[in-house]
Amino acid sequence: MARLGYFVVCEDVQPVTNKENAIIQALINPLLAVQLPFLPTTYTLAFSLGITDIAGDGPYQLKIEISNKESGEIAYELSDTLMPPKEMLDSLEKSESDLVFFQLGGPLKNILFKSTGKYEIKVYFENVEIANYPIKVSSLEGGKAHV
Repeated sequence: MARLGYFVVCEDVQPVTNKENAIIQALINPLLAVQLPFLPTTYTLAFSLGITDIAGDGPYQLKIEISNKESGEIAYELSDTLMPPKEMLDSLEKSESDLVFFQLGGPLKNILFKSTGKYEIKVYFENVEIANYPIKVSSLEGGKAHV
């Protein structure tokens, strides 16, 4: 059964080349809380995640949902179909393992934060929730932090 290896929410994800000339993800300012200048507003965050122990050769369904924990209102939803790269599938044919690993990241654009409070980011893989990440939203309206 697929499981989440890691999940990070941050201000940005940028590709960089390491010493071995492999492209890796640089995570810019990982977050547990977001402080916004005013509410309501839209805001863009980024994510990086790794999913491991994936059986089969795809395609796979991924969904990321951000909601207000108190009201249950959905602030953002991303759904996508993932397909392992051909090189990964070719290497699986030569190995004893039939498990796939995904590492991906990118922007979560225009999240609608209507109010301060506790939000949660849920990750679904093949319609099964594999992660629940809490995030706190506050505002700086009037120059003072409001939670």
